[in-house]
Amino acid sequence: MKNKIFPFLIIAAAVLVIPGWFTGCGDSSQKSKEARQINLEEIFRISGEDKAERYFLKNPMNIKIDKAGNIFLLDKDQILLFDSQGQFLKNLQKKGQGPGELLNISNYLLQDKSILVHDHSPNKILKIDTAGNLIEEFRVYENLWIDLFYVSKNKLYFLTNKVEDTKGKGKVIDIERQLLSFPKEKVSRTESAAEHIFSFPVKSFVYKTSTAFFTIRLNSLKSCQLKDSLFFISHAQEYEIKLIDIEKKKIVTTIKRPYKRVEVTKETEKFTPFGQFMYDGQMYRSPRLEYFNDIQSLHFYDEKLWVFTSTVHEKKGVRVDRFDEKGKYIDSIFVKFPNRDTHYRVEPLVTALAKGALYIIEKDKDDNRFIVKYRIVSH
Repeated sequence: MKNKIFPFLIIAAAVLVIPGWFTGCGDSSQKSKEARQINLEEIFRISGEDKAERYFLKNPMNIKIDKAGNIFLLDKDQILLFDSQGQFLKNLQKKGQGPGELLNISNYLLQDKSILVHDHSPNKILKIDTAGNLIEEFRVYENLWIDLFYVSKNKLYFLTNKVEDTKGKGKVIDIERQLLSFPKEKVSRTESAAEHIFSFPVKSFVYKTSTAFFTIRLNSLKSCQLKDSLFFISHAQEYEIKLIDIEKKKIVTTIKRPYKRVEVTKETEKFTPFGQFMYDGQMYRSPRLEYFNDIQSLHFYDEKLWVFTSTVHEKKGVRVDRFDEKGKYIDSIFVKFPNRDTHYRVEPLVTALAKGALYIIEKDKDDNRFIVKYRIVSH
């Protein structure tokens, strides 16, 4: 199951111009001549606007697929559930701040017969069934902006940010994405019970003082679950992946691979992360990247780790390196997406890979979003 982590912009008040987050372009490196091509065939699409007005798609994200093939996704004021054929079943969210209600969802985790949903406003967790019925609700008393990441038998794990004060200057720095654990029996107490487990530095353009905070992410923390408390993590701009065991609080292995970095060109710079904001009468702009981030996205599928790189072949598509669960390199393939721009924005557009299919967020000429399920076909 892929545990998607959101590439949020943490902003107080900003005007951003970000055409694309993750990208690449260039010739494939190692073993590119031997790499086979994977094509995609459309199975069905979920329209952005339901004729019966039961749901709408404005900014769909965080698609997850359960064992039965049912499709879950987040959108504005919605946790939408579709069956394996793309038929709408239910909006599981009840909007509000009262018992059983949600207002600002950070993330959700699929369990065997239930769903855990974390809300920021107020900071609480709801356990609901797949019909949306409330099973349990409890507050999380922690004076931090946190996002639910993982749940074990006895603990809850959240991600938060630690950001240095740039003293009124716009600077490129590392924001620490910190993984914290909370004992379940103490998470609802008013005193802090957080334990620091890991820190993952993520390159960002930051302006921070005691009274103002703006940030534009130049990279993001990417993750996918291997099994239980084992996760593959990528947070550097270079080619590096860590396999971590959250419960044992250790790095199991680190995957590094020789990789020819992809330079940004005038043609492809529109896909790079870029933003700007105005504060106290002054405009601040993030710098343009010289190279694309080596890794776009991670998925664990078919007993393999799929690493979507920034290398894009004009005819074959985006290069994907594949590793076994211990981090041993297996092979490289190319995935050809129907929409060319998807090759440069694998994350956040390609949000799920399950049961022989890819689930992709696409849009039409009028900027209306919809979801397409594609069958994976070898060339």
